[in-house]
Amino acid sequence: MKKVYCIKPFFKGALAICTYLMGVPVSWGQEPTAFTCTSSAYQVSGPNTGNSTLYSYNVSTGTQTIIGALPARINAIGYNTLDNYIWGINVLTNQVVKIGANAALSTYSVPNLPAPTVTPYYNVGEVFGDGYLFIYSRLAARYYVIDINPARTSTYLQLVDPTASYALDTAPFGNTFAGVSSLDISDIVYDASNGLLHGIIDAQSATNAYRRFTINPVTQQVTITPTTVAGGGIQNNEKVAFGSIFIDQTPNTFYVFANTLGGFYRVDVTTNTATLISTALTGGANNNDGASCPNALLVTSISGMVLHDPDGGNVNNSTGNANSVPSGLYANLIGTDGNVVAVAPVNSSGFYGFNNIPVGNYYVVLSTTNGTPGTPAPLPELPAGWANTGEFIGPENTGNTAPADGISPVFTVGGNSTDINFGIQQPPVADVKSYLVPNAAFSATPIAGYPSLPGYQSIPASSANLTGYPTGGALSGSDPEDCAGPGTCNTGTGTTFNIETINGSTELYYDFGAGPVAIDVSGGPVSISNFDVAKLVIYGITGSGTGGNLIGFTYSLTDNAGATSSSAAYSIETESPMPVTLVSFKARLESNTVNLTWITSSEENSKGFEIERSTNASVWARIGFVQSISPEAGSTNQLDYRFTDLAPLQRKSYYRLKMIDFDGKYTHSSVRVITAENGASVHAFPNPAMDELTIDGLTGSETVKVLDIFGRTLVESSNNEAEVRKTLDIRHLPNGTYLINIRMPDGTSVSQKLIKSK
Repeated sequence: MKKVYCIKPFFKGALAICTYLMGVPVSWGQEPTAFTCTSSAYQVSGPNTGNSTLYSYNVSTGTQTIIGALPARINAIGYNTLDNYIWGINVLTNQVVKIGANAALSTYSVPNLPAPTVTPYYNVGEVFGDGYLFIYSRLAARYYVIDINPARTSTYLQLVDPTASYALDTAPFGNTFAGVSSLDISDIVYDASNGLLHGIIDAQSATNAYRRFTINPVTQQVTITPTTVAGGGIQNNEKVAFGSIFIDQTPNTFYVFANTLGGFYRVDVTTNTATLISTALTGGANNNDGASCPNALLVTSISGMVLHDPDGGNVNNSTGNANSVPSGLYANLIGTDGNVVAVAPVNSSGFYGFNNIPVGNYYVVLSTTNGTPGTPAPLPELPAGWANTGEFIGPENTGNTAPADGISPVFTVGGNSTDINFGIQQPPVADVKSYLVPNAAFSATPIAGYPSLPGYQSIPASSANLTGYPTGGALSGSDPEDCAGPGTCNTGTGTTFNIETINGSTELYYDFGAGPVAIDVSGGPVSISNFDVAKLVIYGITGSGTGGNLIGFTYSLTDNAGATSSSAAYSIETESPMPVTLVSFKARLESNTVNLTWITSSEENSKGFEIERSTNASVWARIGFVQSISPEAGSTNQLDYRFTDLAPLQRKSYYRLKMIDFDGKYTHSSVRVITAENGASVHAFPNPAMDELTIDGLTGSETVKVLDIFGRTLVESSNNEAEVRKTLDIRHLPNGTYLINIRMPDGTSVSQKLIKSK
């Protein structure tokens, strides 16, 4: 059973102090609350004989803010990113403390932690790795590591040996340095990018003053630079110690607070140079130690992340994968005059940042170009195979900007500007497909459930004749993020394909779930979600193409992020040409006659064209014949034909061509329809329409419907015998392509495409 010792308050209002033995926390009247990872630098400081005070600093300005008085004398602190608390040592009791943002403490006794042997307390500390507190006493021979990660229950709040895989430390406790016997230092910081502790040897050192050093806590190796850190007046002004050292996300950089004057210096570890950033308004300090969140920026700055955003939109809540961004990216900070102010590389974690930026308005351009300050902004550009998904400014869930173009919105710098984030992803690629099939692969008899189109023959996309690709006749593509490899985005994978264009000799039918529907791309691409190759049938006009029949369309692939690939061609060519290539067939009502015109681009063995008419597109009658004007050897030139129906049917006439060869074989063209009443055609306007659609030329008792591309009725209305015009309200329909269907009292119908657009 654990014992609890409490010190009763000596006066009214005082706080009870209770200690739990063997690693159970002391309570100072309130529980510590976690810090947030911000751009503040934290410092504990106090007199030689009194308790410490917890401060925060704005390193850019040197402004100091008191957070609160601590109920103990604290040193050797470090910032723990696992729990967002500052950990250190109570130098009067030799206990570990956890410090909160409210200046409250929890205190823990660590078995076998010896008292310092050189100075009265441990004055050097830092949190490193996966939750380990490194402590050291100035000029001592040994350093100690304490496990502060509660997930490791067997070693939590005990001494561990980093040289032995962080097992429990054994006597003699602690580790010695390799390369030196002791270090005359006052603070250190941990750089996670290289696993080393960094710092500067104090100015009062007799041998290595102002030299930079590193400590590898695992190998015990200490490395001291042969040259001193110089620049910014650091050697002229600072003559005692560097009591507080901080680190942030700026690569190859840490910051030191000099005890003499309170100067904040930025140290570049690649050049060993120091730059004076600011001087603390309260001057220098003694008995101090520093800590900062290593995932922030400490000086007046602009920072952000480039996030790998494979599903699109995740960038708006910062959940993209920051570790998969490509190399070679630069963040270009642009002023309102359009010129580059500063450039920062995007590092391997996706982070970028700018320091010491004046107050003003800016925006960031993400580019593969490293811009030059003072010159015009470079164009936004990503490495090949990548695309933008969005940009945003501010806290989580603030949303994307539009368009996603690699240019941030304009923002104002008044302090530290963070979360200028970009989302990028790898867009998909649709496969180009080309097939050569025998003529017999096409059938005039349609697949069950699919319509018979006069003049067309059909082939299912699942046909065994569509060979040469692992996915056969299926639409397919690749996406590095959504599909496993090339061609693996295909049928049954949930992939969305878009039919972009359709050749004039081609018709496509797809079963969206309510039966086959003709795909009409005149109003824009038609999307097929969760594509199933068994539901796609391809129709081609008999005699289309040159050489062999060329039938086809273009399509694209849309990934989970909403990015769409470039168009890819899908073409089918027959092994030999068909007798007639029909380019167009039109019917036009002129006064009381119907003029039929058609054009062929090639004919072979063609006898002529029977003109057939019907009242219902089911029962047909011959009303004329036009002989082929192609010579016996055939023709590859354009040939124009015309036929006039002097007595069209009163209300509706359907027309088609029967194209006959000399050997008696024939095929039919597609059907054309003319609807007339006293010389007037039924038609819908305006088209495109915004809010209302008017149907004119009605005779009474028609039923008018507006259908979507899946054949579902969205609007339906019936007119009475007195109505010759009907107006429909379509303002609730989304923009897109629809079908107007007008059914006559005799059961026949006429359809027309509608474009809804704001």
